[in-house]
Amino acid sequence: MSSITRVPSRHRRTRGAARLLAMSVAVMMAGSVVGCAGVSEPTVVDGPGQEWSVGVSDPRFAGDERCDGDPSVDTAVMTADLPASGYGLTLRADSTEDDAQRIAGCLRDALTSGTITISRPSSE
Repeated sequence: MSSITRVPSRHRRTRGAARLLAMSVAVMMAGSVVGCAGVSEPTVVDGPGQEWSVGVSDPRFAGDERCDGDPSVDTAVMTADLPASGYGLTLRADSTEDDAQRIAGCLRDALTSGTITISRPSSE
């Protein structure tokens, strides 16, 4: 004779559902922590080019604003991968650090997450 106690199937379903719920909550919490990364404050670095530029790594935009309509922007390029891993704006030759900071501020407002870098012109 077996000493195994049989658990009614209704209890097995309840425990399975409880485990599934706990795993789902853990996944959602992990996703919300990752999603709270936010937008970085811009970092200013020495750039390779002769113009000011503003770049964003892993940009996630809240809407359609890309800040490329600013009169100081010469070109804007986004990577073709999805989701995009990079977005860059090269400023006109007569642009200043104030222009780059203004565009970085626009991006900070338009993004839900990303790392913003301002590149100053090289001294060569």
